[in-house]
Amino acid sequence: MDLRSNSYASPGLKLYDADVRNGTVFIRPGKGEKGRYVPIGERAIKWIEKYLCEVRPELVVEPDDMTLFLSQYSEAFSCYATPWLR
Repeated sequence: MDLRSNSYASPGLKLYDADVRNGTVFIRPGKGEKGRYVPIGERAIKWIEKYLCEVRPELVVEPDDMTLFLSQYSEAFSCYATPWLR
């Protein structure tokens, strides 16, 4: 399975797509493919939980569209703006 950085950092990834209890992330379809659940490791789960508790509350601006990863400008984080993720 090919999981690219733009899959998990895209504006399409919402809070409810990250299931830390079950250790999965739902990746939305792209280019006609089906969406799929991708397992994430314990370390990634801990970082997502830390981000959700400590960082995201400082970045979110109402109305909250439930985007999981936000930039420092409170916008949907995009790997296209960060070439080091490619």
